Order: sequence, then C-alpha cells, then structure tokens
Amino acid sequence: MPNKICKPICSLAIAVLMIFFITQVNMAKAPKQKPQDMAIMDIQSKDYGTQLLAISLQGIVNRKAEEESIYLVTQEHDRKWINYYKNNKGLSTRQFNQLSDLLSEFKEYVKGYTIIDYQVPETIDLATTIAGLDDAIILPPDFLPLAKEAGLNCVNDLRGKFRGMSRVEVYRWGYHNLWSDEELSKKIIGTLEGLPTWFNIDLSPYIGENGKVYVKFQDATPKDGYGAAVKHVYLENSLKQDTQFEPDSKKEENYLYQTSGSWISPDGSRVADRAQSWTYRFKLKQENKSKIFIKNRRIFDYLIKVKGSTDDSWNIVIDSSQAETKSIIGHWVNPEIRDFLISRKAFAMTLSSFDSHPEERELRSQFFSDMEVGGRVFGWVTGTPEISHVSQVNNHGLTVVTSSWAPNFSLHQRMPADMTFQQNNIDKDLKLEDKIYLTFFVSDGDALWCVNNGFDGLWDSSIRGKIPLGWEMPEQLLEFGPAMLEYYYEKGSRQDYFVGSTSGDGYIYPSEFPKEHMENYLDRSNQQLEKLDMRTIQVLNNTSATSIETMRSYQETMTYPSLFIEGYHEIPGGTLELGEKAKWTRIGIAIDQIDNKGLPSSQDLLGKLRDIANSVDFRPLFIPIHIVITGPDTLKKLELAQNLTRQVNENDFKVVHPGDMAYLMNQQKVTKNTITIKFNRAKQPSTNDPRKLSAVINWFRFYDSPVFVDPVFEIDLDNEQAANRFLGAGFYRTENWSLHPEKDRVAWTGTSSATAIITTPPELGLKYLEFEAMPIEEGIEADIYFNGDKIRHIQFEPNWHKYSVKITD
Repeated sequence: MPNKICKPICSLAIAVLMIFFITQVNMAKAPKQKPQDMAIMDIQSKDYGTQLLAISLQGIVNRKAEEESIYLVTQEHDRKWINYYKNNKGLSTRQFNQLSDLLSEFKEYVKGYTIIDYQVPETIDLATTIAGLDDAIILPPDFLPLAKEAGLNCVNDLRGKFRGMSRVEVYRWGYHNLWSDEELSKKIIGTLEGLPTWFNIDLSPYIGENGKVYVKFQDATPKDGYGAAVKHVYLENSLKQDTQFEPDSKKEENYLYQTSGSWISPDGSRVADRAQSWTYRFKLKQENKSKIFIKNRRIFDYLIKVKGSTDDSWNIVIDSSQAETKSIIGHWVNPEIRDFLISRKAFAMTLSSFDSHPEERELRSQFFSDMEVGGRVFGWVTGTPEISHVSQVNNHGLTVVTSSWAPNFSLHQRMPADMTFQQNNIDKDLKLEDKIYLTFFVSDGDALWCVNNGFDGLWDSSIRGKIPLGWEMPEQLLEFGPAMLEYYYEKGSRQDYFVGSTSGDGYIYPSEFPKEHMENYLDRSNQQLEKLDMRTIQVLNNTSATSIETMRSYQETMTYPSLFIEGYHEIPGGTLELGEKAKWTRIGIAIDQIDNKGLPSSQDLLGKLRDIANSVDFRPLFIPIHIVITGPDTLKKLELAQNLTRQVNENDFKVVHPGDMAYLMNQQKVTKNTITIKFNRAKQPSTNDPRKLSAVINWFRFYDSPVFVDPVFEIDLDNEQAANRFLGAGFYRTENWSLHPEKDRVAWTGTSSATAIITTPPELGLKYLEFEAMPIEEGIEADIYFNGDKIRHIQFEPNWHKYSVKITD
C-alpha cells in the first residue's frame, strides 16, 4: 500500500497551548483572499497528463500563495474571466507556455509528487486527495524527468499498488487511510463524473487490400439525446510510426472522411448525437499490427464500427448500450474541478450511486455519513442518473454543487465582490390585468460550469436585453465565486432578472431532504437570497410534485422571496396562495429538444399556449417557460423565445421577466377557500362490528386545471402524518388488517352514522378535486361543499372508482 507521509504527533504541552487559539478543523475554509498576480497557462490542447499536473499545482498554489495565483485556460470561455479580473480587479498577468516553466516558478509551494498508475485510474482520485493533504502534485509516470529536474521528491508511488483490486477496494483503502486524516475536509467532498477511458481497438483484422481502415462513431441510443464524443485519437503500430490528433485540428482533417452532422463541443470534443455520426479513414500497412486508442471526453451511449473498404459491411467493435459496465465507464473525463478540491483539502472519488452497483453506493453512503450536516458534494454524477445521485446526497443532509467542467474555482473563490447586490428593475407601474403572463428563464444556473461559460454563450447573445429573461444563478457563488456574481449584476440589463436556483443553498429535492435539517437549510437559503436581492427562486423536486407541507415550510422560513417556481412539471396555469405574501406556481412549458426532429417552432409553442388558454378559463394566468440548456440548439431556443415574445404580445398574452411576474402575482387579492367533503350512508349499518366498514378512501388530489396530470397537492391516506392533518370524525385505520391486498394501510368511514369531514387548507387556485374510493356496503354517499355551499352530491359505485369534481370557476 502507498506510504502516506505521517503527521507528527503533538506533545501534551503543545496540545495544552493550542487551547489558547481559536481553531476549527474540517471547516473547509477558503484559501488566501484576493491575489495580486495571475500566472496564466493555456492547457486546452495539452495531453491529459499535463492537465492533471498543472491543475494539481494550481490547487496547491492557490491555497498557499499570498500574492500569487495560477489560472489555467481549459476552454475559450475562460479568457473572459482573465480580462475581467485584469481590468476590473487590478490583477497583473504573466503568460506561461511550458509546464516546466510553470512548475519551476511555483515549486516552492510544492513538497513533492505522487505518481499515479494509469492502469488503475482511481489512483488519480487518490492522488488528488493526497495533493490537498501533502501539497504533492499529481504526477503521471512519463513526467518523472520533469519532476526530478525541478528537484522534487516522491511522496507516494501508487504504481502497481492497486492492480487487481476492484474500484470499491481502491476507494475503501482511501476511506481507511486518507479519509480519517483530521486535516481532510468533512464539509466538502468531490464525486467526479469520470476517469480517463481509453478504448483500445486492434485494427489489424480489418485492414483492407488497399491498407485502408474506416472507423465510424455514432449514437448507440439515438432517442435519449446522449451520443458519442471523442477528445483525442492515438494510432500506434508495431513500427512505432505513431499518429495522434485532437478533433477540430488541421491534423484531424487528414483523417476525417465524413462528418455527417457531427460537431465540436465547447471543450473541443467531436460529438455525434441522435442521427449524427462521423468517420475516420486511416491508411495502414497490412503486415504491421496497428491499434487505435480513443480517448473519450464525453461518451454516453456510443457505437464504434470498423470496416476495411467502402464496400465492406460494418463490424461493431464497441457498443456501450450492450456493455455490462456501461454505468461506470465512458463518461466525461473532467480534471478541472480538481484544483478546487485540492485547494479545500477535499476527498475525491468516482463511485456510482446506481442500485445495480450496491457496493459502490454503500461506500458512497459511508463517506456521506461521516460528513458534517450541511456539507456540500462537488462534481457530478458517475454513471448514475441525476435523480439517484441527488437523492442519495440529500438523504444524508448534504447538498449538491453541480460542478463538472468547472475550472479555476480555486482562484474564483479568492476574488471578492466590491458591490452590494441589488436588482432595481421591477416595474412598479405594472397593473394586473386579465391576461396570460409568460416568463422565460434560462436553466442550469445552479451549475458552476454554466455561469463560468456565460450560460453556454447565451449571456453574450445579441438577443439578451431585447426580451424579458430570467437567469438561474447559484446562490453558492457568494462563497465560491463572488466576483463572478458581480460581473453578472454589473452587466445585466433592464430585461434581465436573476432567479435563485434548485431549491436554495445547494441542489436538493425537498422530498428527500431530512426534515430535521430543512429549517436550517431554508434559513441559509433565505439569507443568501436577501444578499442577492432575489425575490424569485426555483424549487426542483424529484419525480413528484412538492407536498403542501413542504410548500408551507418554504413560505414560513424563506421570508425574502415572493415567488416560488416549481419545475419541471408541465402544469398549465394556477397559483397557490401560501399566505399573505409569497406565491407558488409551476413551470408550464420546458423548451427542450422535443423529439428527434429537434426543436419546436414558435408556432408550435404558440399553439400549445393557446391550448392552455382554451382549457383554463380563469385569468390572470401565469406560465413560467424554462429554456433548458442542452446540446447545440441552445441559442436556437433563445431565438425561439424571441420570436414567441413578438407573437404573443399581440394577443391575450404578456411576457415579463420573473421579478415582474412575482410583483404582478402578489397584486392578487388573498382569498380564503375551504372545501369540505362529508361521507355518510343512506342506510344504517347492519352490525356494530368495527370491522364492518362503510367505505375505503385511498387518496384525495387537488388540481389547478382540468388537465389531471400532476396534482397541486395530494392527501395520501396511507401516510398517517399527512392524513391526520385533514381527517375529521369517523375515520380510523389499522395496520393489522387490510381490505385490499394492494393497500397496506387504509382509511375509511366508521360504523356509526357520523360523517367524516376533510377540510382543505385555504389555497387559491385549487379548481378541481379527484379522489379514489370503494364502498363496502350499499348506500354510501358524499356531499362536497365549497365555502359552505354544496356543489356536488356523489352516489358511490361498486368497486374502486375515481371521482372528479369541478370545485369552482
């Protein structure tokens, strides 16, 4: 096992003296504040080893250096922040072109190096963790001469130590040997999106008579929107006449046979999504063994085919959709967030939360259980659905900071803001009319990569400033990038409004977050929103709508926002009144890739809006529209919003930004509505046996439109805590006896002639009721009252039935 440098044991005398110092361990404190000098190196086209070494050096230096810092260009978007810090924060800049020069300049901050084992990619994560603890740079084996030339010593050599061990065994070693170190943060941890994946394909069997080989890349599952991508190609043969190239380079042009709709992503990968593909053509010598090594940058469901000539049939050599290891290979190779993790002395791991990988999921939980409540999980998913990752993190009282492809945050966190954040663009002259109000807001603002990249380029679009737009903005930037917030607030136009993102202080699903920690989370979130002058926030639950209890907890604790927008539930119209102040509404439309045909037209969306308008007969109506940042069509979505704005403003619609929508919604008069449901029987029961039931009631669901897709809230009578809030006289339950084999716990009317009453909370916008019931004996009836007036009488039908009631216009 690697021999980690041991920390000296303090003597008792020193320990006693330490009582006089105010110290806090595991608080993941930010490094030194604002530097004066910025050393810049462009590593976009550098190999992965160079990137790893430079990024680990950056994390160490940006934690330890007082006046100096390192900034690495990993994509063209990064240059924007160089200019901003230079022109607005007074930082001087120095350019470095060679890694050896950068290392020589800053080696005084480095105590050594840790050699990784490329055959065990997990050692990269171990070395990342050790870099934070021991100030040891990450060193690929082929960089040993460079380290020795710099006069550095080996701290750890991980080569060969973990070969033959499973992924879980490697990280379990990390748990026992690194995680226990008291200097390692228990407030921040990294779950990275992927480790390097090199595909090694022997091309020799496919070489045609003319020596040509065709290699084709395409999407293995074209309906899901995630296809193939390649960052680097390396072709070797037995004569050592090797060839390597990056996509979108002059050298690639020599081999690119067909592009077939493929495109270059912002990180420089060639991507083929849905029906797209691309093909390389190589000319090889048949007598020489030749292999191709393909380094992926982001490959989800990829299909790689090979043939020897244009007339041959394709041979499938890799199909990730059929691979048993699909869930843990072939994902985004993402070294960039490592600099931040190193600067915060955080553990790094690449483990799955898939139920199909129980050992990995269990070990993740072991790490999460040891963290401090309120801790943050950086990075992103590892071969895992988003919902599985976020739910597992939330279940431990932790929050997600979406931060794949988020470079230089070891520096961004050091740059202070020199302003008080204010949004002064709410139009107080707006008067509420009987219209359908629309608001567009751009998604993924919770993701650090998104704000780093100017919302995938949308922020710099000529459309911004011409139409009202909301922009999700991560509240956590107050801690991790305050000057980035300052940039957006300074550059924002009258038409731009910033919205709090993904539920508050870190990405959570409210339904998954422990109730005992919820109040503290909401209080922190409220303080952040107030500092950022954000009156609107998006709340994102998992697959279900947020419960009425959770809505109330938001309203009661988060006193600053006046509007909560819930997504992504496409529920047209309707507004919940959660008290005298804040409103709650849901996303009406999400602009995304609808199907393989691509984006809808503005006429399609206008037709959808008109369908909503025709199906919902109350006004005013408020519909948030979410512009989802995905794929190469992002800018087209903004153009779509612009076209739609022009069209709808000539009709029964009005487009406003989210701040103005919140202002308009809160002009609505608060009304108190109650719905009472009385269950009774027309006949007296034949026996007083309490097991002789009158009727079984399963659930009550309330909707704000006649489109019964997702309820505004649900009273689930299997949930005793939720049900007791609404159940009146005549209901009882038992755990030991069930009337229906699929129903574990049920609620029903009693054996006496007394009625059972359910009174809803006073919510505005609840227009429709649906419930499920089954009578046990004949003559069971229900009367429904709205504000004391009877609006419906129901005679129960035999067996299970759903009953739908229109409550009010």
